[in-house]
Amino acid sequence: MRALAARGHAIGSHSTTHPNIAFLSEEQARIELSESKRRLEGVLGAPVVHFSYLCPALSPHWKASTVQMCRELGYQTAVTTIGGSVHREDDPMVLHRTGPAKRLDGLRWSVDCSFMDRTRDSRGVVSFLNAAAKQTAGDNDII
Repeated sequence: MRALAARGHAIGSHSTTHPNIAFLSEEQARIELSESKRRLEGVLGAPVVHFSYLCPALSPHWKASTVQMCRELGYQTAVTTIGGSVHREDDPMVLHRTGPAKRLDGLRWSVDCSFMDRTRDSRGVVSFLNAAAKQTAGDNDII
């Protein structure tokens, strides 16, 4: 993880034991959110400001008190289990997310959908992905 962080990757928290946060007591939820953050910060030696809500079998996966708790603990962003694009006016603590792709063509589609012609230009990212695909001699799998 330290090597990824050193290369500029954002490292976020995802809980300690992977429970459905929405069904925990306030005390249990706070322990899951704070301990995960504390442990990662100890390993990385840097603040962890991103959180990813879990996607367990039961719904809901999070609730208003979970969002508030994330804010109180110092998280700046959190992605939900709801798929879709992010817009400037969205609450940074309940962001939609695009699922991971298992093939290069799926990753290209995800990048295009994620940026949706906003200030960051997805064409540069897609060009990079195309070049990387050529270097792998046509292997379309990224996993």
